[in-house]
Amino acid sequence: MERYKQSILSLVLMIGLAGCAGHPVIYPGKMEPGTRTYSFAFSGENLFPVYSLHQSVSPKMDLNLHVGVPFWGSGFSMTYLAKGIPGATRFTKINAGYIYQQNQSVELNIVREWHHRTSKLSSIMLGPRITWILKDVREDKALRFGCVGGLAFRKRLLLEAGYTHDFALNTMKQDPDSNLPTGHHPVTGLSVRLIYMGK
Repeated sequence: MERYKQSILSLVLMIGLAGCAGHPVIYPGKMEPGTRTYSFAFSGENLFPVYSLHQSVSPKMDLNLHVGVPFWGSGFSMTYLAKGIPGATRFTKINAGYIYQQNQSVELNIVREWHHRTSKLSSIMLGPRITWILKDVREDKALRFGCVGGLAFRKRLLLEAGYTHDFALNTMKQDPDSNLPTGHHPVTGLSVRLIYMGK
């Protein structure tokens, strides 16, 4: 019975801690200035959904507040429309933010987006991602490079996947005390999320 309980606990920890670096939610399209909406992100990075509030402050910029339970996944980010205008079918967006996670990080995403309001597949997003882990489970730092992509359906569901890799050599990939992956571990850079977007 004791072994069974340990197996269940290990499974829960694997699911909840598989991705140990959080990521801001990049809302598809560009909201009209002055409008506000929300989203819920379900992922292996967090046991509980992360709530995000998205506020458009200008034709070029949106601000985002992320709230996790109890704190994991919480943070803030901004999305800047580097190329394109609201209502266009093609955008280039720059997203930067800070997320509090087991491995705290600052992140930069440069996303190319193809946007179709009337299609079932309303957005396709793809671009490079840079994650700078400020403090991991061993209070170490790491710099990771990779990419992120997403498919949005009717601006209600967003399926997002990304990966960043740490190219540093001779680094400790697992904390010997907690057995959790550090900021250098490959699994730390893996992210798969399903995001529900409100109106």
